[in-house]
Amino acid sequence: MSSFKFVRVQRIMEIVAQKLSTKQETFVIKKTIGISCSLVREPEKKRLFVSERARKKNGCSLVREPEKKRDDGYSWSENGTARHYGGNYSEVRQKVKSFFEALLSCNIKPYVVFDGAYDDDDKKLHDIIAKCEFRMKENEEKPPKNMECFPVLVYESFTMVLKKLGIPHLACDGEADNQIAVLARQWNCPVISCDSDMYIFNLPGGFINSSDIKLDQVTSGELKTRLYLASKFQDNIGLPITLLPVAATVMGSVYADIDYEVKNLFFKRLGGKSSFANISRNLKNAFELLRNAKSQKSALEILMQCVDEKLPSSKALDLKKRIHSSVSVYNAVNEFACFDIGKYFEGKELAKHRRCLPDCVMEKIRSCALSGMPIDVTVGRVILKPTLEQFDWPPIQHISRPLRQIIYGLVLKSCNIGTKRVEYVTEIVRDKRSMTKQPIKPVVEVAGYGLLPTLQEIDGQDERNKIKLLVAIFRFEENLLERLPSESKVFALALNYFIRNTCPHVTLSLKIYALCHVILLYREFPGVQSLYNMLSSSTGSGKQNVGLFHNNLQRFQECLNMTNTINVLLGTPVKQPDPETVFDGTLMYNFFMREPTDSVVDQLTKTHLLEEQMLKLYNALLFILPTDI
Repeated sequence: MSSFKFVRVQRIMEIVAQKLSTKQETFVIKKTIGISCSLVREPEKKRLFVSERARKKNGCSLVREPEKKRDDGYSWSENGTARHYGGNYSEVRQKVKSFFEALLSCNIKPYVVFDGAYDDDDKKLHDIIAKCEFRMKENEEKPPKNMECFPVLVYESFTMVLKKLGIPHLACDGEADNQIAVLARQWNCPVISCDSDMYIFNLPGGFINSSDIKLDQVTSGELKTRLYLASKFQDNIGLPITLLPVAATVMGSVYADIDYEVKNLFFKRLGGKSSFANISRNLKNAFELLRNAKSQKSALEILMQCVDEKLPSSKALDLKKRIHSSVSVYNAVNEFACFDIGKYFEGKELAKHRRCLPDCVMEKIRSCALSGMPIDVTVGRVILKPTLEQFDWPPIQHISRPLRQIIYGLVLKSCNIGTKRVEYVTEIVRDKRSMTKQPIKPVVEVAGYGLLPTLQEIDGQDERNKIKLLVAIFRFEENLLERLPSESKVFALALNYFIRNTCPHVTLSLKIYALCHVILLYREFPGVQSLYNMLSSSTGSGKQNVGLFHNNLQRFQECLNMTNTINVLLGTPVKQPDPETVFDGTLMYNFFMREPTDSVVDQLTKTHLLEEQMLKLYNALLFILPTDI
């Protein structure tokens, strides 16, 4: 698939919209909803939205970059080292915090809406797979310092900031874009996002591309930005708003993926004198031709006729379904697909959800305590996106497959009676440079514990019973877990699992993980802060097996990710750690480059007040490491 198609879907409306939006000026921002935030001039209170894609950009130090280049953007440092392999979660956290504090300082009350699971109709599955493969190829062709990856634990880091700032947030059952548009129309509020689909939705409160928000220019409670209104687009171009979904579908939709010959004929029927390739280079000309269709219904009738003329009936039927589906997404902005997110934000009672998962699980997903993965499991399909990896090696998710099998077992055993039984979960995962489908058998029994209970049964158990199941899953001694600080228990479970599933030739570096956690956990204390600053400020070079160490940083985070998921599914019997206390890519990388770690331990013993508790934790963590390191 060509890069042109990916660029097109992101830029089709933005190029013109930037010229037609209100000029950059100061807007006084009142009460609003979300990370996708739009601004208003009216003095009355308004709300502001934040979309999933804006979250990913803002959460990854890319707040001011123009329209998203990819969902998982996170830049390498200048010297191409490992900070991005793990992500420096303290930096992620600070960027997110700064973004929302800037909004709050302008009297904006943001409401954040996340994507939940992938939509279960699989409409975009081909598109998702194609994008994954495209990005792998794109990353591999870049010089190291320009490669990008997405921090594995950024969702947890992001939502923890929101909770501490008291910012309302939720996750939809499926994709959030359309649901944000519905709520924005109901509340007549603007939306800020970096998703170009928001140009197509007719949002009465307007839309602002997040790249147009200048957080470094916040003064006296005001922001400078651009406001886009579909009505102004219509006034300037003369293209009816109802034709925007057709324009986006024909010229930019990767999902519809309309054949070139069909598009060529379509524009000729509208009066075009040149080829589609030439027309598409001049968006103004394309919109003028679309205007000849008069209405959405007429445009679709012409387009369907072109499909029938250019394609065999077997292909034509499938394409027409995709076209109707693509257009209908933009039209369906009057009612919520799964649950009323407006009522959820207002704390009102919701109608019974339509998912087969128990209420306790759905509430964890909607409150962002848990990702939407369990919903994906119920339809028998889980997508494991690749990140920055060595593509000739197994995917980073391979190490955590046994944990996912237990997750699949817990979820599927807990589905409501009468739902379709899922025997296998198909994992869509990287195999070298391609995405492949692999059937995975759920696990329903754990050694040392027995048959897994349902999540409904677990919800009614006390903490002690939940911990017994947790330690059985991770083959961890319960008395050892009890001796650890609450902030270290998930880390210890994940580290122990990582050790037992990592090749012996990597274990020489495993002390690094334990020592870094000790430093990160006590970093706020003066003696440790100076040590942390020193260790994270520079990077060595010339070490062998750096690629292997990088890959294991990613694999360890994946172990942490699945440990977090199991802990939440079991009702959070142990405290969920803040990612910035368990992982720091630069710190770990620097330790790896500067071995041995013994000299650092000696420095820690000189921190006086913290000497006893820090060394006690470090020694407790070393106790779970292999004896030969």
